[in-house]
Amino acid sequence: VRNPAWLAEVQIYGDVVLETILIYLTGGPYSVFPFLYLVSILTASIMVAPRESFGVATVAVFLYGVTLGAQFYRWLPPAVDLPITRNVGMEGSLTILLISANFCACFLMAYLGTYLAGRLRQARGEAHRSEASLAALRALHEDIVQSTPSGLLTFDRRGTVISVNRGAEALCARREVELRGARWETLFPDAPAFPNVLEGMAGGATRP
Repeated sequence: VRNPAWLAEVQIYGDVVLETILIYLTGGPYSVFPFLYLVSILTASIMVAPRESFGVATVAVFLYGVTLGAQFYRWLPPAVDLPITRNVGMEGSLTILLISANFCACFLMAYLGTYLAGRLRQARGEAHRSEASLAALRALHEDIVQSTPSGLLTFDRRGTVISVNRGAEALCARREVELRGARWETLFPDAPAFPNVLEGMAGGATRP
């Protein structure tokens, strides 16, 4: 797909239309599915663009209002027969109340979705900057280690070599690929066991 954002936008607006049809078929003002508009609005703010959620909210409010108004004036026949006598005054008040509530809910969700999407993008930007800083620090550390004239081998807690500088290659007469992954016992067979060395270093560091 050349433009996935455009495709997602078309799909979201299509979902709003399908949600409106579902609301009409399940009772119009008595339907329990208007909350689906809020899902589409939140999806638009996260998947497409934060401000796009206001466009989706506008379309949702318009379609919902037109649907309920058309059913109230009987431009659209009721899709569900309700076992109650029609009270025009009560039905009109209910229609206005539902349209107003839907208006407030949709635009409140658009505002919250825009805010959350902005915070999410900000967090992603900070994470990318942190990754770049960490990569730069690793590169600097590697340059310092490689430029050290003394031989330097770094072991993990199991006694396995994880980094080698050029001085260590010269002292051990081995290449880096040969030294990486080598065990302490293999390189220094006459030395104390690595756990004892590690324990002694830890004890020396904590000694007052």
